[in-house]
Amino acid sequence: MQLRRRAQQDPGYAVLEAVGELDVSDVPSLGESIRQAFAEGHGCVLIDLSEVSFIDSTGASSLLDEHRGAESHGRRLALVAPGGQVMRVFSILGIEEALDIHPTVEDALASP
Repeated sequence: MQLRRRAQQDPGYAVLEAVGELDVSDVPSLGESIRQAFAEGHGCVLIDLSEVSFIDSTGASSLLDEHRGAESHGRRLALVAPGGQVMRVFSILGIEEALDIHPTVEDALASP
């Protein structure tokens, strides 16, 4: 998986774009990128999943863990535009309701 940082003007949030497959081998770098964005002072980190073609249960569980960790520190981690395969894994694991999921970055930013 490749993780790119999308440039934006608002310092209150960061957008990380995930590309490719998100599996067990990517969990450490994903977590580090999320924590780095929070350490830079962003109160909200959005993970754009629109270009993720595959996610395994470890990748999905990692997103849930990062989401819960952000919430426990008064921060927000939201997921944007997950495709059908990604949503299917979330559903199979029963975690889709526990995650903060939005169809677009704009929708995620408009949501409290």
